[in-house]
Amino acid sequence: MPPDWAAVTDPPALRAMLRDGVQGLRGARREALARYALVVYAAQQPRLQASLARWRDDIVRASAPVFAALGASDAELAARVYVAGADGILLHVFSAPSGDLDARLDAVLDALIDAALTISVGTRPRRPRRSAGRG
Repeated sequence: MPPDWAAVTDPPALRAMLRDGVQGLRGARREALARYALVVYAAQQPRLQASLARWRDDIVRASAPVFAALGASDAELAARVYVAGADGILLHVFSAPSGDLDARLDAVLDALIDAALTISVGTRPRRPRRSAGRG
Protein backbone atom coordinates (compact mmCIF):
# COMPACT_ATOMS: atom_id res chain seq x y z
CA MET A 1 0.00 0.00 0.00
CA PRO A 2 1.43 3.44 -0.90
CA PRO A 3 2.23 5.78 1.97
CA ASP A 4 -0.39 8.27 3.12
CA TRP A 5 1.59 11.48 2.55
CA ALA A 6 -1.36 13.60 3.71
CA ALA A 7 -1.04 12.11 7.20
CA VAL A 8 2.49 13.48 7.56
CA THR A 9 2.37 16.79 9.37
CA ASP A 10 5.72 16.96 11.15
CA PRO A 11 9.19 15.33 11.12
CA PRO A 12 8.28 12.65 13.72
CA ALA A 13 5.34 11.56 11.54
CA LEU A 14 7.66 11.40 8.51
CA ARG A 15 10.15 9.32 10.53
CA ALA A 16 7.36 6.98 11.66
CA MET A 17 6.17 6.54 8.08
CA LEU A 18 9.66 5.67 6.84
CA ARG A 19 10.27 3.35 9.82
CA ASP A 20 6.98 1.58 9.02
CA GLY A 21 8.07 1.37 5.38
CA VAL A 22 11.38 -0.24 6.36
CA GLN A 23 9.55 -2.77 8.51
CA GLY A 24 7.00 -3.44 5.76
CA LEU A 25 9.72 -4.05 3.20
CA ARG A 26 11.46 -6.42 5.58
CA GLY A 27 8.23 -8.40 5.59
CA ALA A 28 8.25 -8.38 1.78
CA ARG A 29 11.98 -9.02 1.49
CA ARG A 30 11.78 -10.99 -1.74
CA GLU A 31 9.84 -8.23 -3.54
CA ALA A 32 12.08 -5.50 -2.13
CA LEU A 33 15.22 -7.30 -3.26
CA ALA A 34 13.72 -7.80 -6.72
CA ARG A 35 13.10 -4.03 -6.94
CA TYR A 36 16.70 -3.29 -5.98
CA ALA A 37 17.96 -5.84 -8.50
CA LEU A 38 15.93 -4.03 -11.15
CA VAL A 39 17.43 -0.68 -10.12
CA VAL A 40 20.97 -2.07 -10.39
CA TYR A 41 20.15 -3.68 -13.73
CA ALA A 42 18.63 -0.42 -15.03
CA ALA A 43 21.85 1.39 -14.14
CA GLN A 44 23.50 -0.75 -16.82
CA GLN A 45 20.63 -0.64 -19.33
CA PRO A 46 19.89 2.84 -20.73
CA ARG A 47 16.58 1.66 -22.19
CA LEU A 48 15.25 1.06 -18.66
CA GLN A 49 16.52 4.27 -17.09
CA ALA A 50 13.65 6.51 -18.28
CA SER A 51 11.08 4.19 -16.67
CA LEU A 52 13.03 4.13 -13.46
CA ALA A 53 13.36 7.92 -13.50
CA ARG A 54 9.58 8.29 -13.93
CA TRP A 55 8.98 5.91 -11.00
CA ARG A 56 11.35 7.88 -8.78
CA ASP A 57 9.89 11.21 -9.97
CA ASP A 58 6.42 9.98 -8.97
CA ILE A 59 7.69 9.35 -5.45
CA VAL A 60 9.38 12.77 -5.34
CA ARG A 61 6.21 14.52 -6.55
CA ALA A 62 4.13 12.70 -3.93
CA SER A 63 6.50 13.58 -1.09
CA ALA A 64 7.46 17.14 -2.06
CA PRO A 65 4.32 18.72 -0.54
CA VAL A 66 5.27 17.22 2.82
CA PHE A 67 8.65 18.95 2.68
CA ALA A 68 6.99 22.19 1.63
CA ALA A 69 4.68 21.93 4.65
CA LEU A 70 7.72 21.29 6.87
CA GLY A 71 9.25 24.56 5.68
CA ALA A 72 11.60 23.44 2.91
CA SER A 73 12.40 26.31 0.58
CA ASP A 74 13.03 23.83 -2.24
CA ALA A 75 10.59 21.01 -1.57
CA GLU A 76 11.51 19.02 -4.69
CA LEU A 77 15.21 19.00 -3.79
CA ALA A 78 14.36 18.05 -0.20
CA ALA A 79 12.19 15.19 -1.48
CA ARG A 80 14.97 13.99 -3.81
CA VAL A 81 17.48 13.97 -0.94
CA TYR A 82 14.98 12.12 1.23
CA VAL A 83 14.19 9.50 -1.43
CA ALA A 84 17.89 8.92 -2.18
CA GLY A 85 18.68 8.61 1.52
CA ALA A 86 15.77 6.26 2.11
CA ASP A 87 16.96 4.10 -0.79
CA GLY A 88 20.41 3.97 0.77
CA ILE A 89 19.07 3.06 4.19
CA LEU A 90 16.91 0.30 2.74
CA LEU A 91 19.78 -1.04 0.65
CA HIS A 92 21.93 -1.15 3.80
CA VAL A 93 19.17 -2.89 5.76
CA PHE A 94 18.96 -5.63 3.13
CA SER A 95 22.62 -5.98 2.20
CA ALA A 96 24.20 -5.74 5.64
CA PRO A 97 21.60 -6.40 8.35
CA SER A 98 22.71 -4.91 11.60
CA GLY A 99 21.16 -4.87 15.05
CA ASP A 100 23.15 -1.68 15.59
CA LEU A 101 21.27 0.07 12.77
CA ASP A 102 17.98 -1.24 14.08
CA ALA A 103 18.73 0.22 17.49
CA ARG A 104 19.60 3.58 15.94
CA LEU A 105 17.07 3.64 13.10
CA ASP A 106 15.07 6.55 14.50
CA ALA A 107 18.23 8.64 14.89
CA VAL A 108 19.33 7.77 11.35
CA LEU A 109 15.91 8.69 9.95
CA ASP A 110 15.89 11.97 11.91
CA ALA A 111 19.32 12.81 10.46
CA LEU A 112 18.02 12.05 6.94
CA ILE A 113 15.01 14.32 7.42
CA ASP A 114 17.20 17.08 8.87
CA ALA A 115 19.61 16.75 5.94
CA ALA A 116 16.78 16.96 3.41
CA LEU A 117 15.36 20.07 5.07
CA THR A 118 18.79 21.67 5.49
CA ILE A 119 19.90 21.21 1.90
CA SER A 120 16.63 22.63 0.68
CA VAL A 121 17.26 25.97 2.38
CA GLY A 122 20.73 26.19 0.87
CA THR A 123 22.69 26.06 4.09
CA ARG A 124 25.81 24.03 4.36
CA PRO A 125 27.15 22.43 7.47
CA ARG A 126 30.15 24.19 8.88
CA ARG A 127 33.30 22.16 8.70
CA PRO A 128 36.19 22.58 11.08
CA ARG A 129 39.21 24.21 9.55
CA ARG A 130 42.30 22.14 9.24
CA SER A 131 45.28 23.46 11.06
CA ALA A 132 48.27 24.46 8.97
CA GLY A 133 50.65 22.25 10.95
CA ARG A 134 49.37 18.70 10.76
CA GLY A 135 52.00 17.06 12.88
